Parts: sequence; structure tokens; C-alpha cells
Amino acid sequence: MRYFVSLVLGLVTCFSVMGRVGDVIVTVQPVDAFTGVPLRKAYAQVIGSRGDTIADSRYRVADITIGYRTICLDLPDSTAIYKVRTFFEGYEPAEFELETRRKGKTIIEVPNNPMVKIKRQELKEVTVSASKVKMVMRGDTIVYNADAFQLANGSMLDALVSRLPGVTIEDGGNITVNGRKISELTINGEDFFQGNPRIALENLPAFTVKEIKVYEHGAVDSYITESDALEIDKPLRMDVNLKKEYVFGWMGNVEAGYGLHNRYLGKAFAFGFTNTFHFSAFANFNNIKDAQSSSGGRWTSGQQQNGEMDLQMGGADYMVKNKAGDAWTFRAQGNLIAQGNQSDLIGEQTQTLFYPSRDLFKHNVQQNNTESFNIKSNHNFEIRLPRVYANISPRIDFRRGNRRRSEEERSSYDLAVEEMIYTYQSFSRAKIEDLNLGLKASSTWSSKWRDDYANFNLNLGYHNNNENFFRNYALNYFDALTQNNRGDEHNLTRAKEYVASAGASYTFIPINTFTSDQTLLHIVPSLNYDFRQNKNDVTRSKHLEDAPIGTMASDQIKYVIDLNNSYYSNKYSHTVTPGVEVVFLRRWGFSHEWIVNFREKFTFDHIDYLKAAEETALSRQKALPEVSVLYRQHTRATWYIRWQYQQSAPNLSYLINTTDITDPLNRYIGNPNLRNSSEHSVNANIQISHYNIVIDVGWKKMDNYVAYTKFHNESTGVNTWQPKNVNGNWSLDGKVRFWRSFDKNNNWLLSSVTAVIYNHNVDLVTLSNEAQKSLVRNTCLTENINLTHNFGKSFAKLGCTFLWRHATSEREDFSLINAFDITPSFTLNLNLPYDFQIESDLKLYLRRGYSARELNTSDWGWNATLSKSIFKGNLKFCLTGVDILGQIKPIQTILNSQGRTEARYNTLPRYAMLHVIYRLNIQPKKK
Repeated sequence: MRYFVSLVLGLVTCFSVMGRVGDVIVTVQPVDAFTGVPLRKAYAQVIGSRGDTIADSRYRVADITIGYRTICLDLPDSTAIYKVRTFFEGYEPAEFELETRRKGKTIIEVPNNPMVKIKRQELKEVTVSASKVKMVMRGDTIVYNADAFQLANGSMLDALVSRLPGVTIEDGGNITVNGRKISELTINGEDFFQGNPRIALENLPAFTVKEIKVYEHGAVDSYITESDALEIDKPLRMDVNLKKEYVFGWMGNVEAGYGLHNRYLGKAFAFGFTNTFHFSAFANFNNIKDAQSSSGGRWTSGQQQNGEMDLQMGGADYMVKNKAGDAWTFRAQGNLIAQGNQSDLIGEQTQTLFYPSRDLFKHNVQQNNTESFNIKSNHNFEIRLPRVYANISPRIDFRRGNRRRSEEERSSYDLAVEEMIYTYQSFSRAKIEDLNLGLKASSTWSSKWRDDYANFNLNLGYHNNNENFFRNYALNYFDALTQNNRGDEHNLTRAKEYVASAGASYTFIPINTFTSDQTLLHIVPSLNYDFRQNKNDVTRSKHLEDAPIGTMASDQIKYVIDLNNSYYSNKYSHTVTPGVEVVFLRRWGFSHEWIVNFREKFTFDHIDYLKAAEETALSRQKALPEVSVLYRQHTRATWYIRWQYQQSAPNLSYLINTTDITDPLNRYIGNPNLRNSSEHSVNANIQISHYNIVIDVGWKKMDNYVAYTKFHNESTGVNTWQPKNVNGNWSLDGKVRFWRSFDKNNNWLLSSVTAVIYNHNVDLVTLSNEAQKSLVRNTCLTENINLTHNFGKSFAKLGCTFLWRHATSEREDFSLINAFDITPSFTLNLNLPYDFQIESDLKLYLRRGYSARELNTSDWGWNATLSKSIFKGNLKFCLTGVDILGQIKPIQTILNSQGRTEARYNTLPRYAMLHVIYRLNIQPKKK
């Protein structure tokens, strides 16, 4: 209450000195950067572009607020950029940029402006500053000071990022900050390889980095709409800011490695840049399943690699824009990546399928050999004017591949041989070509006389897929009364998809009176149109062994084609979606926000289906509503709760009364009686920034959920699948993210991510002609906790991941599932004298509670690297050992209402490799 009264008094004082349009209120709350405690005697200044003081809280507003400094600005033009400086005795002055974008009375809040305490140590009458601050909060932005982290010579960006408080680099290069995934990584605010973090992490030298910012970023047109503050669940961006001396130049690296078992690796990377242009290119050849652009002799943290693969890939990325300071901005950026690989995957699966009367057991062994080539390119061209934003984004993705697969499966109602049902063997090969073309365009226009703005968007797409498939199989039954099934078949599939959509919305802002009653109202009507067309031409044929003698080749084709399973379909849909969104924002001491969104999809679907000389035409018209209501509150903790409801119609192809019997073990039939599905969901989120805690809770309920019902034939083992509506499915989940530093220098860090998921799964299965409900309750609990200690240029991390799976059912014959995986780990990065470095990652994989005894294992995984750097880190030698103890085994478990699957796959054999890395950095000579 005291805080509320103080804020109101401060704002009222501001209002009293404001008398004309153009006034902007800025509220600043200086806090201690380490403790978060407000600094009640701090004051602030606003500096203009010429360095003059625009406002000073010492004389503009009396000290009537408690810890909340209120500044009133009287600006002739509110579209400008200012600097706000805060001062407090014993603290370093803090400074941040303030951008006002629109004329009219506006209020801008900066709720937490961190200030760093000056710490001095008296040494014989000499004052020495303490170590640099590693991290500060600037509003909602986390800023890491790169110079505050001590790193070994030659360290790359990944070494720096892995040392940042609350930041984790996962296997594969994904970055999380306090448990949230980074959606894109940018360099000086510019896109880099479509935001792919792995390329920058492994190739950008750490010494070139000034600071790293982590923040939620809004839409690209938010500089016009100013709607970023109203967005929910905004993606998280990591922006790497380079030092001024590295804004121009070239840098690159070359890496070569060779090891035991003929393991090899070769990589190259080059990056040239100015403040208006950058170009980069990379190449990568290896047979250790490393799809990153560079590795620096590192491993994948003990990641369980499935299969073996030879990889060849390369790519290029560019960005060009006009010089800063122009009234308009043009930016063009894009990339091209080509990749080829040859992979070999051997898998073994043990399945337990849940049925009302008894369970079915399956054992399956597969071997897959794949050769593929992929080339894709994405580009984006945009122009920014003061009141207009427009962009256009073309893309292309082409894939070609060959696949060979052999499979052997046996099925039984008991693990004993006498209960065996069948054995199935097959060999198949396929040739695939896939082409994706797309074009997206959008534009935003703002009004010259009002705060209103309009959005327009266009999306065009084309997809062409061709598959040539051959299969030879043999299905043998143990029951002599059941006829065996053998086949030699050929399938030719040609599929095309066309997409065209367009939309428009207008944001009407009838109330934007922050300076009077602090109210904001947005009304956003919208209209969208979507057209989709899918054409499928499937020709299936069987080898004809008993053709009559003397049959002509042209006549034999008629016998070969399987008319009962070949078909042609042409499906298209038109969807018109009018909608309206209402945003209401009101401040009574703190911010209250309501967002109501309503849309109604009016769809017209039609399909023409031709099979076995019988033509079916089916049309459907539907109105599908979507509603969401959100309430959000901004106090010291920001929280929101959102309710959503939506309806969806089943795929029109499911409604066709036809049967597909091409698979000897699985048959698929349509269901013309399917109804619309509906989904209710409630999500809540709370962020307690000063305690570094984020809590998410979600609930979802699905009515008339479309699921494939399985009718199982006990004597033949054949499954007949049919889509049906099922009720009773719902889920509940929660997640808590937490991190904390135990000292002021952030050398001791504790992070934790705890999640729990409960699924109430209802499915329809049967061993007879009547489908029966199968209810399985699944609970999954995960915990990932890490304690990190930084000491000098080295660090150590002690961690543990915990996964518990629990499943129960009301069925009498159901076996309780209570399995868990525990993986304690210890990571060490030790920098030694003479530029030696040791990196080690040790993990223990504990698995317990699985039905197959061979899956209940205790395996150690240990990877390590010894490296030596010379020439100031520009030349580096690494000796890497992967799976030193030879115990890593990739095991996967899938659990749902239909059954349990436990699988293991072949892995890369353990190996040792010697790497040589050379890095080059060329800077222009200073004039």
C-alpha cells in the first residue's frame, strides 16, 4: 500500500507540471544490482542527443516518493532517443537509452534500474577497484560483461556463453537461459544463419565480444506499433555485441582431425564484416555425426549418438544494409546450406501393447541405410520507414534420398515360444524427391494523424513429393490353420500441395490517455483467407507370379496394378476467418491488462476420391470458433492467466468409407461419422525477477479427440485401424525454473528446472468386434539441477538429471510401471600453465524399473580433451577421447496409453582423435 501511494503521489506531481501534448512521463526505480533493494536517495538525469540535460529529478520533482524517482519531460518532439543516467552515492552511475516513438502523451516505466556498488580496498593508501561485474539487469534485459570472465587463450564464443550465470549449452548447440530456450542468436542485432546458434558458438572468438544481452524480442514492426509490451510468450533472443575494434575485419578457422577406427574430421569457416555488411561461409566433412560448423576438438557431452553417419555439408550467409542515420533502413539477408550424408542405423525394439484382456508382446529388429542430399536457402528483404514497414521472404528446400531397410519381427501373447503368433520379414528400398517453395510478405502502416496502424500479410507455398517404393515381405504364422502371406510390391506416390493465404488487420486505438486516467484500449478487427489444395496420385502394384502363359506385356500390366489399393484424390479447402481482439490496459498503482480474442473459421472443404473405378465426392461446410481470454498483472512479480477454447474438424480424408490393405499387418479404414473436436486449456505464468523464479502451470482437456482405434485379430496378429472420437483425455503440467548466485561475483551458481506432467490417456482397443476403452494414467517427473563454480580461467560443474515414469490402469492384468533414470554428472574445464587445457565430462547413466532386465543398467560415460595452444591461441592441438570407458548405450523409452516401447540402437564406437585448429583474425590498419 505504501508503494502504491508513493507511486500515485509521484505521478500526480508529474501531471501537475504537464500542460500540453508532447509530454512524456518516465518513472525510474534505481535498485542495487546485487540485492535488488531500491535506492531511495538516488536521483536521475535525462540527457539529449547534444549532451544537454533535458530533465533532472533533483529539481523537477520533490522527493515525495519512497524509492521511486519520477521524472517529467516536456519534449517538443517525442520521437527521439535520450540517455537516462541514475546516480547514488557509493555506486557507479548507470546509464541506459530511452526511445520515445510516438507523439502524444505517454508514460514509460523502467521498474528496475540496477546500479553497481563501488567496492574499494585500501592497500597502503592506494584505492584499487574490485573485479568487474559479470551481470546486470537493465529493465527486462540481462546484460553480461564479457571482459569480466577469464578465459583461456583461443577460447571461442561457446566457452564464454557456457560461463554465463544461468546459461546452459545443451547437446546439439541449443542455449537455455534460466530454463528458457533461446530462439535465435544475433550478432550486433543482426540475424546470423537464420538464428542458428551453433555456427556462431563454435567460430566467433570470445575476445571479440564486448557484452551479451538476453531479452524478449517483439515483432519486427514493433518500432511502429509499440505492441511489444503487450505481447505474451515472446521469444527469447541472445544478442552478441562485438567490441568496436572488431566491427570491421575478417576472421576464420581451419580444423583437421583423424583418429582410431578411421574417424576423420575436416572443417573450415570464414567471416568478413563491417557495420553495414557481413558474409560468412563454412564447410564440414566428418564421419563422427558432427553436424556443427566447427567443434574445436569438443564432443557432444556424452550424448548417446544413434547410428553411424558420413557427413558432407557447407553453407554461406550474408547481410547487407544501408548506413545508420538515414531516414529509412533497407536490409537484405539470407543463407544457403547444402548437406549430404550416408547413414547406417540398426535398432532393436521391445514392445508391450496394452489390451483389455491381455497384453501383446513384439520384438522388432531393423537395419536402415540411407543416402540423402539436401539444399535449402532462405532470404529476407525488408525496408523500414518512420511509418511503414515491409518485408518479403522467399525460401526453397530440396531433398533427394535413397533408403534401404530390412526388418524382422515376431509377435506373441507370452514370452514363451509356444505362444508365438507370427514372424514377419521384409526388405524395402525407396527413392524420394521433395521440393518446397515458399514466399511470405508482410507490411505495417501507421496513421499520420492517429496512433492507429494496419497490418497486411501474404503467404504462397508449393510442395511436390515423389516416392518410388519397393518392398518384398513374408508373413509366416505358427498356427497351421492360418494362411501365410507373401508379397512383392511396388508403390509410386506423387503428391502436390498448393497454399495461398492473405490477411489484414487494423488496430484502432480509441483510448490512449496515460497522462490522465492511465488507460489504453486497442480494438483489432481482422480478416484472413486461406486456400489449400492437395493432390495425391498413388499407384500400387504387385508382382504377378501366376500370369497365364502367352500373356502380352501390355496385358500383364493390368494384372500387376492393384486397383483396390491404388487411388487418386484431389482435396481443396477455402477458409475465411473474421476476428476481433480487444486489449484493455489500466493502471491503479500497478498495471492490469485484459486481452480478449475471438475468431470464427468458416471453412468449405471438398474432396474427389477415385479408387477401384468408384468415385466419391464429399463436401463439408463448418464454422469453427476460437476464443481466448488473458489477464496479466505487473507488480514486483509479473503474472498472467490465460483460458483458450477452440474447435477443429477432422481431416476430410478420414471421412471416406474406404479400406487400405497394402500393409500385411495393418489395415486402415475410414469413418464417415467423425465429429468435431474441441479443446479447453488454461495456462498460468508468474515471474518473480528479484528471486529469479519462473513458474508455469497448464491444464488441457480434449473432447471428441480423434484417435485411431485398433481392432486386433488374435489369430493373425493383424491390426485394423479406424479413426474414432474419444472422450476423457486431459493433462496437467507444471514447471519451476530457478537460479541463484551465492556470492557477489557470481562464482557459485545454482540452477534448477523441475517439471511434472500428468496425462490421463484414454484410447480404444479391442480383441473382439467391440471397441473398449483403455485408460492409462501416466505421470512423469523431471529434475535438472546444476551447481557451477568458476575459479580463475577454469570452472567445474556438478549436476544431476532425474526422470521418473509412473503408469497405472484400472485393468486387472495391467503391470504397474515405475521406472526412473538418474544421471549424475561432473564437468571440469581446467586451464593449466603454458596454455595447456583439460576438459572432462563424466556421467553415470542409472536405469531402473524397466520390464526388460537388460535395460536396467549402470553405465559410465566419460569424454575428455587435452589441448595445447600456441601463438596466443591461434594454433591449437587437441587430443580427444570419446566414450573412453566404452559403456555408452543409446536406450529410448516411449510410454503412452497404447503401450510401452523400449529400444536400443547402434552407436559410434569409442575413439580417440587428434585435432589441429588454426584461427586467423585480420583487422584493417588504423589510419
